[in-house]
Amino acid sequence: MKPLQVGCCITPHGFGHAARAAAVMQALHRRLAVEFLVVTSVPPWFFPAELRPITTFYPLETDIGLVQHSSLEHDLEATLGALATIYPLRDALVEELAPLFRDCQWLLSDIAPLGIALARRAGIVSVLVENFTWDWIYGAYLESFPRLGPYIQLLGELYQQVDYRIQASPVCLEHPCALRVNPIARQFGDRGTAYRERFVPEGRKLVLITMGGHQGDALALGPLVAERDCFFLLPASNSQGQVHDNIGYFQPRSSLYHPDLVAAADVVIGKVGYSTMAEVLQAGVAYGYLTRPDFPESASMEAFIGQHIPSRLLSRQALVSGSWLEVLPELIASSGSLDGRLRADGADQVADFLLGLS
Repeated sequence: MKPLQVGCCITPHGFGHAARAAAVMQALHRRLAVEFLVVTSVPPWFFPAELRPITTFYPLETDIGLVQHSSLEHDLEATLGALATIYPLRDALVEELAPLFRDCQWLLSDIAPLGIALARRAGIVSVLVENFTWDWIYGAYLESFPRLGPYIQLLGELYQQVDYRIQASPVCLEHPCALRVNPIARQFGDRGTAYRERFVPEGRKLVLITMGGHQGDALALGPLVAERDCFFLLPASNSQGQVHDNIGYFQPRSSLYHPDLVAAADVVIGKVGYSTMAEVLQAGVAYGYLTRPDFPESASMEAFIGQHIPSRLLSRQALVSGSWLEVLPELIASSGSLDGRLRADGADQVADFLLGLS
């Protein structure tokens, strides 16, 4: 039987949207023979290894989101300049790309509006997976940056053209939709135990520090060395995976599979982001997190984490200085205390819904 063809159009803003799309791809792959056609500028290495042989990647800047200088800082002036290079969508681009997807059953967008336009031109079903959309994000900055107004209207109109909207918890703004699902997390593999054996001396707790694909070089390392009961694993883009005392480094682009690192950890520390939050929830570990107070998604994420995950909100200064270590014993003690009422099984819910459309 010929594999089912599924298209995906993924925003390159951070890696959280690509992780969420990859989780849905994994859920479909577990159910049937499938091939994916993915349009994004997110590099292929980011996607789970089992998906790469059945995925054709079309490298393209599908979307802007927010231009970021770091995991916690964005630049709205630069964002406006970048938006002008993509929107309004060029008819020639849509005409060129749409034929690639004509044999697809659906075209999933997370959350790039280009995918909706491509699906309409190709005559196939469009599906939007979101916990926020860019018109809502930009609306929070409209008073200070009124030039965002035309983009808010244009993107809002594009999102309204989708055939099926699926909202993934925690939802920032509820819309009429076909389905609301639990948090969407990539599937854990079987490498968590191997990662602990590889990195963590016997008897120590593993603290994973993750900054959403950015390096962790700004952290104060001296205070970490003094925590002899813990082993800290953190990203450093120029490292070769070396280990220094009780601190290990890994490159964000490495063979290590991030969900299994989360599963191996006793505590996760880092920037709050959708995919990390969902994986922490799935693993049942404690979460010390930083938010971006000026990013509209932060409020709903913080409320959700406070309700469902043993956690502490950390300041950026605390992370830089090392004073966050004062709450580490509390986080270690609370890890594993989830009550199990909410699961990160949204990818399975999305896959079941999609197959019900066939």
